[in-house]
Amino acid sequence: MEALQEFLRFFNDPQHIIEAGGLLLLIFIIFIENGLIFGLFFPGDSLLFIAGLIVATQPELLSIDLSSLQISLILASILGNGTGYWFGKRWGKKLYQRPDGFLFKRKYLEATEQFYTKNGGKTLIIGKFLPYIRTLAPIIAGVIRVPLLTFWIFNVLGSIIWVLSLTSLGYFLGIQFPWMKDYVEWIAVFFVVFASIAVVRTYQKNKKSS
Repeated sequence: MEALQEFLRFFNDPQHIIEAGGLLLLIFIIFIENGLIFGLFFPGDSLLFIAGLIVATQPELLSIDLSSLQISLILASILGNGTGYWFGKRWGKKLYQRPDGFLFKRKYLEATEQFYTKNGGKTLIIGKFLPYIRTLAPIIAGVIRVPLLTFWIFNVLGSIIWVLSLTSLGYFLGIQFPWMKDYVEWIAVFFVVFASIAVVRTYQKNKKSS
């Protein structure tokens, strides 16, 4: 358990991820977070923002321009979602019989399904900005057999909007306020707190409407 906690601590430190693994690790984490259960606790929002910030203020860490970074991460998100959809279609129903564990909670699955029932394919866009729902939405889409064309349209749109908005925000703030690179830890904390509040409110709304 201690080893797992250390592992998760590492993967919840966006700057450490980028400094330790560079672009390849960044792409891999975005892929995992967008459709595989293992990615439930990865810091996708803050990772994208800080990646954009680093391209603006410390470009040597990633050795890539903003457009190339965005294309790489959009593709990683799209493919991650596609993998999640395939997993959900093939094995997703078994998740409902799985007991709660350190990483997995059934309430996240139920909240995502309720969110999907309410918002349809838009879940793959709106849910991109909500932890847990971001990871579980493509799996649920596979479980409930969302038509492939519908899934891929919203998958591509959601991935483009999510990646472009957060990396561009980080980049342009980095250009305007380069000192922000010295406060990466606080930025990550802000994203975690903000996202946690958003998830709790979404879960509570879904619970009241169910």
